[in-house]
Amino acid sequence: MHVKDIVARIKTDFEGVVPKASWGETSFFYNPGMALPNGVYFCTLKEKNGDNDKASELDRDGVFRLSIPLCQDSCRIS
Repeated sequence: MHVKDIVARIKTDFEGVVPKASWGETSFFYNPGMALPNGVYFCTLKEKNGDNDKASELDRDGVFRLSIPLCQDSCRIS
């Protein structure tokens, strides 16, 4: 799977999601109807190392990191 495929899938499967790409990273915001300037940030897809983040060695070909917060019962969305 490629980064562009993941971005397309998230945009298609989740209504109201707006991706914003910069600096080798795509951040995803929930912003139905563009009601807020950015929306509510909920995940990041990172494709390259940053100054403060080199441990994942994301500068290798085909390597990326998808960060999605997970939680248990206390943070259910209804």
